[in-house]
Amino acid sequence: MIYKLTITDEAKEDLKEIYRYISVYLSAPMNASKQLDRIEKNILSLNEMPDRFPRYFDSLWKKRGLRYCIVDNYVIFL
Repeated sequence: MIYKLTITDEAKEDLKEIYRYISVYLSAPMNASKQLDRIEKNILSLNEMPDRFPRYFDSLWKKRGLRYCIVDNYVIFL
């Protein structure tokens, strides 16, 4: 089953900030590009079988049914 995937404006801004941080502050634009590619690949894969990721077990967020995916040093909440 294919699910509709919506990336929020906040998530898009977070991706821009991740890129800027790695590219500018760490002076590694090539690493920034590759990191963003890995994150985006995982985000775009969420439209198929999103339940394969574990639930986030914080009592506040559990009620909303959030799941998470770890990509290197980053956590994607879905």
